[in-house]
Amino acid sequence: MSTIHSSDSTATPFFWRDECLPFIEARSVEDGRLVCYAPHSHETFSIGAITAGQSTYLHEKSSQRVTAGTAVLMNPGDVHACNPVNNQPWSYLMLYVDSHWLGDIQQDIGLNAESGFQPLPYTHTSDPLLFGKLTALYQTLTDAKSDTLQKHCTAVAFFTLMLETFDAAPAPPLQLSPRVTRAAEYINDNFTRPIK
Repeated sequence: MSTIHSSDSTATPFFWRDECLPFIEARSVEDGRLVCYAPHSHETFSIGAITAGQSTYLHEKSSQRVTAGTAVLMNPGDVHACNPVNNQPWSYLMLYVDSHWLGDIQQDIGLNAESGFQPLPYTHTSDPLLFGKLTALYQTLTDAKSDTLQKHCTAVAFFTLMLETFDAAPAPPLQLSPRVTRAAEYINDNFTRPIK
């Protein structure tokens, strides 16, 4: 049975969950100017879609502007926050996915030989196919006319597509701070000497 929490206010987030699908929950916000969060993290894998406007997306130690059509991704434990740019209107939806369930999909499709979820090296994507499928998954999950099997199959199909897409794409380059780079160079150049 689905549980839906909502109100008529655009400031109140809309929440969805279904006890028959305990591996996934959904949330949406119509006016993100009215619902702001300090940096935080989740125990789940999280993926969101910016559905209108733009926001500032803080992920760990990087910050960037994301716009409608962008999907943002957070591995379990990643510190993040999305907030309005200059108090401009924006809206978004989020899915919170059990990482063990997602790890099982990684294993089932051959992307992970070990058990457990392997974190993704991406923080966002503007891929129109993934964005469209993500918003379609949200619509299916929150549609009272969709049955549990349809919701489950749509979730498996979306996350299979997402994982295969990111596995086929080259990983984004690792951005090290200049201090870390200098320290690594120093250690590499002086590894035979005691470091003081």
